[in-house]
Amino acid sequence: MPKRVILLIGFLAIAAALYAQQATIEKVELSGIVEDRLSANLRDALRRLEGQPYDSQSADQIAQRIQSELPDYVATPTTAPGAQPNRVRLIYSVAHNINSRYLVEAVELRAIDRSKVSGALWEEMQKMVGHPVNDAVADRLKDRLVMEFKKSDLHVTRSVIRGDQPQHVKIIYQGHSTNSFSFSFGSGSYHSKQKFSGKLTLGYSRFDVIGVAADLMNNSNELMERYAGYRGGIWAEQKRVRFSVNYSSLRAQWSPATQQAAGNGASSPLYRLRDTIEPSAKITISPAVHLTLGVAATQLQMQSPTLHFISTLRAIGNIEYRHSSKSQKNVFDGNYELHVAGHTLGGDAVYTRNLLNQNYKFSPNPASKVPLGATNGLAVSFELGRISGNAPMFDRFSLGNVDTLLGWNKYDISPLGASRMAYGSVGYLTKYLSVWFETGSVWDPDQPRVLRKSVSLRVPLGTALHLNGPARIVLDVVSPSMGIPIRGSHANPMFAIGGGN
Repeated sequence: MPKRVILLIGFLAIAAALYAQQATIEKVELSGIVEDRLSANLRDALRRLEGQPYDSQSADQIAQRIQSELPDYVATPTTAPGAQPNRVRLIYSVAHNINSRYLVEAVELRAIDRSKVSGALWEEMQKMVGHPVNDAVADRLKDRLVMEFKKSDLHVTRSVIRGDQPQHVKIIYQGHSTNSFSFSFGSGSYHSKQKFSGKLTLGYSRFDVIGVAADLMNNSNELMERYAGYRGGIWAEQKRVRFSVNYSSLRAQWSPATQQAAGNGASSPLYRLRDTIEPSAKITISPAVHLTLGVAATQLQMQSPTLHFISTLRAIGNIEYRHSSKSQKNVFDGNYELHVAGHTLGGDAVYTRNLLNQNYKFSPNPASKVPLGATNGLAVSFELGRISGNAPMFDRFSLGNVDTLLGWNKYDISPLGASRMAYGSVGYLTKYLSVWFETGSVWDPDQPRVLRKSVSLRVPLGTALHLNGPARIVLDVVSPSMGIPIRGSHANPMFAIGGGN
């Protein structure tokens, strides 16, 4: 047999063996979109791949066709083992490419032990740095990360946050423990006229995606009433939406000034008990913008002329934002809240409540590890509120507590609260002391507007004592402050602990 014939036969045998070893596409799957969004021709092309030998070039060509029909999306072909040996599933992961406009600045692990991540996986993660964000690749690496920690029952989520450089982002892989318990004492404060306020919170979550929380409260600072009682609820979080349902039962106590102003007639707005159930959904539009929508059904046990119950059902919306300059020296944040109650929703009250809150902070040294209140800086804030209709006492505005117009007593300003409110403050912050000028007014349409002013001093104890860690944080939270009202006479100072700006 001629030598060249033998070589040809050998070449064909090798080619046949290689072809026999090439993986065959068992099934083609589409992830991220429904198949109906593709044209009939492209769907047929996907089906024709089944039973064919896998070829990366052909797979990439189909991905390009998907992106041509859906220009706002990125298609990435990947393979997974099939049900039989030498067979694979060809998976096209299709994701919106809003992130693909940004370059990956860094890939970080949070609450995940880096030493337990394999070197190969960590190297693959770092390969994303310097390239446009590819959601499909990032998610695939997240799945590999979960597989490496599967015995520890670790839950991992992936997020994209803004980077330190323009047009750059960071990819964050966040670990979540199976069970998490929390215990905290928050909103604690003391006012020399309104006494103590505080809240004890207990919480439990599983994988940080579902949980329960319970609060025990006694608060004289927020509203015209001192309320005491409990609140409990359950929440669940899925991607950018956090659903929650809370129930609270609170007993109200009223100051003598409020009781005298309300009188004992049939129109008295005072109540003994306030029970509320409130389902809501908090939507993360972006890392800096959050929208909350919900409803709140409240039942009030009224005190006069005889004990009776009235109900209030209101729709609630709140949008909040936070923005900082590239240097992080200038920080803006605020929110707008809207309550709407009416007979069409059910309930006995008809009103609309608007509240706008805006804040600005400047710090010349934002990279410092200490909070803004412990360095030289400037803070400005203002609030505007307006109620149309007849709102219950818990939704009326007040000024003159630990947080606003320190130096004034809210029961002296307006013992029944008000339907209009305007407030502003300017503060100069140093390491050992902050000085604030505050001004504001609350009024009803048939009342004159009286602008009140005060000057307050606040001392961050933990920072002033050069403490570090939890001790500094705790003492800064319970720092003392003193407010002096600016008026013609009887400018007696008032003292407070906690709260404030």
